[in-house]
Amino acid sequence: MFYALARVLFVDDDLRLQRAVEIFLNNKGHEVFKASNGNQALELQAALKPQVVILDIMMPELDGFEACKIIKARSSVPIIILTAMTKEDDRVKGFKLGADDYITKPFSLKELELRVDALLRRFKKHPPSTSNERLVYSDITIDHQQKSVVVNDKSIQLTKIEFQLLWLLACNPNQLFTHSQLIEAVWGQKNKGSKNALHVYIRRLRSKINGNQGNINYLQNIWGQGYIFKV
Repeated sequence: MFYALARVLFVDDDLRLQRAVEIFLNNKGHEVFKASNGNQALELQAALKPQVVILDIMMPELDGFEACKIIKARSSVPIIILTAMTKEDDRVKGFKLGADDYITKPFSLKELELRVDALLRRFKKHPPSTSNERLVYSDITIDHQQKSVVVNDKSIQLTKIEFQLLWLLACNPNQLFTHSQLIEAVWGQKNKGSKNALHVYIRRLRSKINGNQGNINYLQNIWGQGYIFKV
C-alpha cells in the first residue's frame, strides 16, 4: 500500500492552476485536495486534517485572510499564502493572521514543492505542542510534559530516544515519515544516526507498546519508505 508524504489542501478559484498543482504534487508523492473558496477550505480542512494548506488571498465567498484566521484559531496546520508580486501589505497581513510562509504569483511548481517540503520538515522536527501536551488515542495516552506513556492502564517505560520517536509520530497520525526524516529529527543531523539504529529503536518501541495493547498496531513499517503512527 502507498502512503502519501503529506495531505495538501490547495485553495484557489483558478481551476486550471488547481489541476496543475494537483498533478505536480501528486507526482511528488503528496495527496492533494482542492477547494475554490474560503468556505470550502474550512470544510475540507476540518474534515481531512491536511498537513499543509496553500491558500490564495483573493477568492469568492470568503477570502484567504478570513479563512487563514479561522483555520489558525482551531488548528496548528502550516499555511502558505499566495499573493500578488507587488502586494507587500498582503504578506504582512497574512503573517499577522498566522500564515507560515508565502509565495508570489506567478510561481513555479518546483518552488511550491520546495516550500511545502520545507514546512513539513520544520513541523516534523518541531511538532507544535497540544494545548495540554497530552495525546490520547483509544487505549494509549502519551504525556509530553511527564514523558510518560500508558497503554491499557499500564505504564510503559521508554528511553529518551524511544519517547522522541513515539511523540513525533503520534503528533502526526497516519502521516508517513521517511527514514531520513526520523533520523534527522531525533539525532539532529543525518550523520549522527543510522537506518539500522532507527530500526532497532522502532522495533523495541513497538514491542513495548504491542505487549500491552492487544491487536492494535500503532507503529507500522511502510516497506521501503518509513514509518507511520496508524490510528
